[in-house]
Amino acid sequence: MSYQTFLFIICLAMAACSSDDTVPVLTADAYGTVVFGASLAAAEAQLQTVGEPQVRAEGCSYVTFGRYPDIRFMTENGIVTRADAGASIVNSSGFGVGDRSADLKEANPQIVVLQHKYEPQSHYLVLASPDGTSALVFEESNGIITTVRAGVEPSVEYVEGCG
Repeated sequence: MSYQTFLFIICLAMAACSSDDTVPVLTADAYGTVVFGASLAAAEAQLQTVGEPQVRAEGCSYVTFGRYPDIRFMTENGIVTRADAGASIVNSSGFGVGDRSADLKEANPQIVVLQHKYEPQSHYLVLASPDGTSALVFEESNGIITTVRAGVEPSVEYVEGCG
């Protein structure tokens, strides 16, 4: 193998392993390069793009970024406080939409189970960060996870998001 071929193969391998190709993971503290508690301006600078507004309310809105499809970020007074994930988003618990809530609870005995505000057969499953300042929140209905969100307290637990 020639030296040039060797360098070409190394360059291809490095490109295949670059951070741009990694799948972001939703945690209680962040999604990809978007950190909960940071300003929207900081997130936009990190992503080198402007968020597309989706919903606006007094002091609160949702934005999306083309780089991160299937997830909406809630901002309050210019601060990213939460992300509402679509079914394709991977999170740090390893459990997502369609999984059994019993399996999530068994794997995370510290999870807090709260009664759903509107549906008597449903619950919120709150998996708090070690310091309690942020959380992953799962909604379940009839024993199946239906939605996942993450962010800082208390925003992550707002039942109606921006309202």
